[in-house]
Amino acid sequence: MSSIPQPLDEKTVSRGPHDGLKDWLGARGYSVASAEAMMDFDIAYFQWFRIVMRGEVRDLLLRALDEPLDPASFHGLTSVARIATGLGRPGPDEPTIGLVADEMCVDPSRASRIVADLVARDLLERGVAKEDARKSILRLTPKGIETMHRFRDTKWTMLAQVFNGWTEAEIEAFSTLFRRYALSIGDFIARDRAKG
Repeated sequence: MSSIPQPLDEKTVSRGPHDGLKDWLGARGYSVASAEAMMDFDIAYFQWFRIVMRGEVRDLLLRALDEPLDPASFHGLTSVARIATGLGRPGPDEPTIGLVADEMCVDPSRASRIVADLVARDLLERGVAKEDARKSILRLTPKGIETMHRFRDTKWTMLAQVFNGWTEAEIEAFSTLFRRYALSIGDFIARDRAKG
């Protein structure tokens, strides 16, 4: 079975990471133009990924908030909002510590500490579930809602500037294709996990 050329092996260490990929992709049915576009995407994706990993966009957005939040607290607050509204999820749900931990990809004890800090800062409050009075749920307080509104306004001000000069067709195509890419990556990961 042929594999993607490894850029750091002895034979290719002095070559670029895309050396040999055009032929490799061509052997799998991709045209030269498609292969070049995929390699161009790889470079752009790497640049975007570095910005995300360095937290540059997140930090820019956090600086705009009146409420100083560290990244973990901000992630906790937005997790409660996403769970409650269903944003990026199958549907809305009553936020619990367990769901927040799952949304944040942290253990429940870490999520509990983050939530306790947000409650102490009057950004979240604890409540009782509608269907089960024994179950504790989380809600944004008025201060938490206002913080999320400021975040939303800052984010969309930034995005409006980022997309300034793009045509309607370009924005629609980018949105459609990026969503398709994200779903395809998710499908690939699910198939890989199913293999065991």
